[in-house]
Amino acid sequence: MGPFSLLVIGDTQYLFDGGRRRPDLLLETFRHVAGLVTDGTVAPLRHVIHVGDVTEHGWADEAAAAHAALEAGGTMLGGVAMTIATGNHD
Repeated sequence: MGPFSLLVIGDTQYLFDGGRRRPDLLLETFRHVAGLVTDGTVAPLRHVIHVGDVTEHGWADEAAAAHAALEAGGTMLGGVAMTIATGNHD
């Protein structure tokens, strides 16, 4: 196996905080990383790791919005594997 990259995403709880939602910011991160991989700036991405809090309150609607954004991001990145280590807010 040759060189590869990992994407580590930290706390996103303020992007999924009750009625205040900004999944577009997380999706822009995925778009940017996909571009870096496509143009060869970074080695091929093999795994995404989300560490910390995904949502602010752990409410079902926050989790659903975060899940949709993470799933869309995974698709943008070619379906790479993703691990989520939830935090105390989840």
